[in-house]
Amino acid sequence: MRPRQGCELGIRIQPTAVLAVGRRLVVEDRDRPIGGLDDGSQLASIPLAPERARMRGAGEDRVAPGEQVANLLVGGDPRRDHVGVLQDVMGERPVAGGAVVLERDPLAAKRQIVERAGLPGLADLAIDQGLAGGWLPRVAPTQRVVGIAGMAHGRSISNRPHAKNAPPEQDDRRPPVTSPDHPKRVSSDPGTGVSGGHALSITIRAVGQAGRRGATRRIPNAATLLGLIDEWLPDGASGALHGHVPGARTSDGAIEVVLHPAARPIRIEATDDGQVAVTAMTVPVGPGYHTFVASLLDRMGDELGVPWAKLATPPPGAPGRVSASTASGAAAEPGEPPASIDPTGAFGSGDRHDAERGHLGWLRSALIAVRDGRRQGATGLHLATPPGVRYTFDGAVATVLGPRDDAWLERALADPRVAADVWPWVADAMDARYLLGRVLSHLWLDVRWRPPIDSVESQLVDEILATLRRAYPLEPGLAWPWREWRELFELRGQADPATRALLDRGAGAVVDGGSDPDGPAPIGYHRRPVTIVHEGWALEVPGSFTGRRTSEEWTGGEAGRNITLAGTETAENGHPMTADRFLQQVAAHLGRDAIEHDDGVVRGRARLASDPSSGVEVATVEGFSAVHGRGAAIRIEIDDPQDWKWALDTWRALRPA
Repeated sequence: MRPRQGCELGIRIQPTAVLAVGRRLVVEDRDRPIGGLDDGSQLASIPLAPERARMRGAGEDRVAPGEQVANLLVGGDPRRDHVGVLQDVMGERPVAGGAVVLERDPLAAKRQIVERAGLPGLADLAIDQGLAGGWLPRVAPTQRVVGIAGMAHGRSISNRPHAKNAPPEQDDRRPPVTSPDHPKRVSSDPGTGVSGGHALSITIRAVGQAGRRGATRRIPNAATLLGLIDEWLPDGASGALHGHVPGARTSDGAIEVVLHPAARPIRIEATDDGQVAVTAMTVPVGPGYHTFVASLLDRMGDELGVPWAKLATPPPGAPGRVSASTASGAAAEPGEPPASIDPTGAFGSGDRHDAERGHLGWLRSALIAVRDGRRQGATGLHLATPPGVRYTFDGAVATVLGPRDDAWLERALADPRVAADVWPWVADAMDARYLLGRVLSHLWLDVRWRPPIDSVESQLVDEILATLRRAYPLEPGLAWPWREWRELFELRGQADPATRALLDRGAGAVVDGGSDPDGPAPIGYHRRPVTIVHEGWALEVPGSFTGRRTSEEWTGGEAGRNITLAGTETAENGHPMTADRFLQQVAAHLGRDAIEHDDGVVRGRARLASDPSSGVEVATVEGFSAVHGRGAAIRIEIDDPQDWKWALDTWRALRPA
């Protein structure tokens, strides 16, 4: 007889639901027990999937139909004869379920303090994985809460030179400038009455040390290491890398790459001592993105010879919980490099469930903060949207996949499967759903709904159309954005009869030029005005404007209209400078004919003039605005003299953020 392949016993029974007893926070003996109903005739062998040696990328960790991974949800009390109320133990990892108890789920022990559990989790994750247990309990008090995208903090203007070949920094692609665990200010729009707080972001920070190599056995310097990484990334990123310019560096010499349109840039730094540090915020995109980045870093370290430092994380019994002292890397011994950081623990464990738990814990805390803000009358709340820009929308909160209303918010707090639709990359697989998530992120955050005006916009529209055409045959039953797909197709003017026929079938007849008054609102935040936040100042501009940002200024516009904005903190003799004093120093050259502005909050001076220096005479507004301790300079150029009123109104609308 041939020996059987290693397997384990699986129980294929329909769990019996048992009502939870009462609403107490302590489980007593008199609560209803659960008897063991396992029937030997229903036992069957389930082939075991291979052990996970490390975090695998999409497509690497497949399990054949009928197989199952070996981490089945069995625990607590195998004999089923102890207290039987299924609840989340306070401070411990959660279990699935709500007001019912399912057999073979973990049980609360006698006299344990518990919290009520949430509902079961997502049903459409990777083929061999499921969401581990619904909503998490709230994070520990030392972690603070949440993640509503806040306002930018102002910095002083300086004349720092830009690095050679460094691309302009996009207004919606600014990376975090603090350590991953540093609390970030959160707030709503001014005047809403919502109090600020702090957010613990989920950010991977991998720290590695390159070894000696080559005939001379030397440690490579920073330029060599970054060059090796630059060459490795296009193939190593498995097609997720877009818009990367080889050799491009930031003003401080780092590499920044974007792997998803909803993601902040991943920042890669190196030193001449051979140390490499990679920082990647993952919460705006989702747990699938988190595991992809962790896998990418694993392979980068293995193939480029940069071993990563161990994680500064709690023991396995507390996944996703990082204390402030641990997260800061303070646990490293003197003389040793700081530890790597991943608040979920997934970068070290290679376990997708850790990424899911961490992201769900963050998301629940964020949604609770949004709900609390709405109950206090807050409007214009943003959840994990790109920093430096606020959108105009109808609803309770803006997300990277569009606004959500209060009814959705209540459903999301009750069911994480509803909440998770704010993430464009939930599962590990890079399949049709992943491609659709990329497209929807672009449509909501990046597309200007007019004909492209330069090569950058043309390339973006071409990429979206090509991705949709490639993704649709993979899963035609998904909710494809037919109306927006056809709109972009027509704006680009492509001659493709096959795609035209597909869009006519999918989108149906055009109603009033493409808008259906009875249907959902069209996709795209840039269909309406947006508010740019830069260096402590906020300025509303048309959503059709392009925008770029450097450390000194924001510039944006479209054909015939362009704006440049700079801001700074102001001080004199160690005290905040008054608005009048600032204007005396920077706006005196405007002369007696300067236009004055004072609305009780902001004071300003400006001059309307013509500028023939470019060879084509254009009108310009050179303006300055100030409040106590902060000043701004703005330049508005217009090709059409009839736009002078718009230009002056735009300057007057500049407000402190």
